[in-house]
Amino acid sequence: PGARTSVVRGQWMCATCKNKSPCAVPESNDTNIFKSTEETAATNSDWLSAIRREVQEVFSRTISVELQKIREELSVFKNITSSLEHLSGLIETVKQELDGVKKENQSLIKENSELRETLKNQTNTINILDRESRASNIELHCIPEKRSENLLKTVEQIGKITNVNIPEGSVVKCTRVAKINKNSLRPRSIIVKFNSPLIRDTFLAGVINFNKLNKKDRLNTSHLGVPGEKRPVFISEHLSSTAKDTYAAARIFAKQKQYRFVWTRNGKIFLRKTESSDAIVVKSKDDLLTLT
Repeated sequence: PGARTSVVRGQWMCATCKNKSPCAVPESNDTNIFKSTEETAATNSDWLSAIRREVQEVFSRTISVELQKIREELSVFKNITSSLEHLSGLIETVKQELDGVKKENQSLIKENSELRETLKNQTNTINILDRESRASNIELHCIPEKRSENLLKTVEQIGKITNVNIPEGSVVKCTRVAKINKNSLRPRSIIVKFNSPLIRDTFLAGVINFNKLNKKDRLNTSHLGVPGEKRPVFISEHLSSTAKDTYAAARIFAKQKQYRFVWTRNGKIFLRKTESSDAIVVKSKDDLLTLT
């Protein structure tokens, strides 16, 4: 009876009440919505992961490329550094060698200067000895040559013309010398050696006085009995080749700079600009460069 009563109680509701009974709840779509959101989230996550992987790959490739460039540049830099170090070593070696060359050059310059000074002193000494060895000599120029000539007679004839007494035996030697310029048409010069500088100077003084007194008829070939055209005869001290060059340069200089007097005495060369000015000794052609 109890079971029956329960069943019957379930049937006590009227039709109206039955209609008010709650309807069956339809199946909700929330489950699908949750499922869709989860799927979307999963998709987004995969997409972000893919992007992240792509970015990482690009970044890795870029870094790798840049690192490779840096490595290459570092390698080049190392090579340059190595080359610079090598070059620096070479420069240092060259510098040391150059310093050595400079020191050696300075030493050679000093040695050369000392040798020049020594040579200059020795040259001066030789010139003095050479000048002293010629102190008794004279040189005759432009006297025509002829066979079987007697040069001693020529010297004596000049002495007579210039009124100079030549003691017997005072002429030690009398000879012609070879031409410096073989193509010259002038006759060979005559070197006369007296036995003393005094006689030499007396002979030269006589010739100079004769020419001063006979400006229109200075000593010439006609005075020596040489036939033909009258030609001047020149008599001078017997100078060395170096002194002759200096004397020639001094004469040219005197003409250019209007020096009135140029002469030699005892193998020395002198210049004087005017009659009242001091005489200037010309030891070499270089001395002329210092004059005005």
